[in-house]
Amino acid sequence: MQFPVIYQQQDDGILISFPDLPEALSSAEHMRDAHEMAYDALISALEFYFEDYKRIPSPTSSTTGNYVELPPALTAKVMLLNTLAESQVSYAELARRLGKKPQEVQRMIDLRHATKIDTVAAALETLGYQLQLSLTPRKASLNPS
Repeated sequence: MQFPVIYQQQDDGILISFPDLPEALSSAEHMRDAHEMAYDALISALEFYFEDYKRIPSPTSSTTGNYVELPPALTAKVMLLNTLAESQVSYAELARRLGKKPQEVQRMIDLRHATKIDTVAAALETLGYQLQLSLTPRKASLNPS
């Protein structure tokens, strides 16, 4: 999952924004720090979606060619949130269906907690979905120059 990012040079540094997630904003003094700051801003914005139990919009194409890519485990968590929100299954209900404690589901959906992708796949399976991975050749660089 790759979210397009815009880096705008300003007098006092670089403004970082995401067209698909207007709440994801940051800045950096230098371009060498911009990608790391963009990643942190993206994760922080996504955390609000998880807290609000709100569907995360699918990323669109970049007009600048710059993206911030989520690791596969985080992409799976985003897919889980979107599936839960669309099917209106609460975190507590998911815990009940999985036979787990609500705290275990809370950790599972925590973007900063390392969760095995198999665990997320099992949760999606409980909701009637199969998580599939695919392999594609890498396109141009996802990081700013």
